Amino acid sequence: MNFEYDSYSGTSRARYRGLMVEAVRDRFKVTYGIVTAESVMLGDWGETGFLDRHGSRIAAKIGRPTHGVAMTLREAFALIQSPMEDSGHWFTEIDERSSPVRGESETRAVHPPEGVSQASYGRLKRLLGVIA
Repeated sequence: MNFEYDSYSGTSRARYRGLMVEAVRDRFKVTYGIVTAESVMLGDWGETGFLDRHGSRIAAKIGRPTHGVAMTLREAFALIQSPMEDSGHWFTEIDERSSPVRGESETRAVHPPEGVSQASYGRLKRLLGVIA
């Protein structure tokens, strides 16, 4: 029996390990919320949704996207700016991104993988420069 090759699926063990690393690593999500002058009057967000790893917005009109929004922590870092604050189960930017031309401001948040341990959450707080 060859332990480096799965005859059932035709996939090598090394390939399986690579797929598992990707599945575990690409689990962070970045969300955004945009406030406009009109939405302030209504007391709600103008638009909310997810960012993909390239920074493209995916509006959450229908609900949570099923794919395309999970990313590595490094990719999430590239989409946010510090300082961050701990919002309970995720981290939110303290400073808004303002666009005076459009009359809107955007806030982004990083969501760690579900089921992250308290120790890992604490390490993320230090990495993100979270202000207590």
